[in-house]
Amino acid sequence: DSVTVDADGNATVSTDHLSGWPFLWSFPACTAVPTFALGGYPGSVPLIIDIDTPQFSYSRRIKSGSGNLFLRAAAKYGLWNTLNARVSVRDLLGNSWGFSSQLVCGAISIPVVQPYEIVSENINVTYSCSNASEDFQDNTYPFTGALVKYAQSNRIKTAASGSEGSYSLIGLQSGSEYDVVFTPRGVDVDEQTFTITADGNDETFNIVRDNCEVEEVPVTGGTGGTGGTGGNGNGG
Repeated sequence: DSVTVDADGNATVSTDHLSGWPFLWSFPACTAVPTFALGGYPGSVPLIIDIDTPQFSYSRRIKSGSGNLFLRAAAKYGLWNTLNARVSVRDLLGNSWGFSSQLVCGAISIPVVQPYEIVSENINVTYSCSNASEDFQDNTYPFTGALVKYAQSNRIKTAASGSEGSYSLIGLQSGSEYDVVFTPRGVDVDEQTFTITADGNDETFNIVRDNCEVEEVPVTGGTGGTGGTGGNGNGG
């Protein structure tokens, strides 16, 4: 190495090599896939597992009482060497179901306690046709072919399952109000929102349409007459 200084006092350093010392920290690999098991989980209620450490936070939505956790961030930061990892379980409403402090490598066991009564119920959605003949305007038909989601106000929505106009809402907090958003598919009907109070009793809602495909059907074997509304399974 050499240093030269010009007439103005500027220094120039010449070198023929460059050395560096990177900061490395070695973490052992996790020898087992991290798994979780929730003791006392009643099923049907979507929950969220949160893992909080000084290095990072991890959250995963789950629908079962056991499974694998794919902790890529843990591999980066060596989570299994973090003694004060807090693992907690909450529902979509933010209610706590359980927690533990432990290493997160291999089996994670968390006992959970259901904080409220859980109920399920169905909503049955029908439609009727205001543009049908007077004799048929009161007829109702199952409203199929829809996307149905439900949640308490300003909460994460859950998709309902069902067919033939009957949709199942599960994991409801008894006594609480839920907004049910009904989005028809393949038919020109606006999205509808119903409000229910979770009590375990099925409910029925009817949507009045003014754009049904009405068709006159000839009647044979009698004196004749006019036909029905042409209502079909997806709103006709």
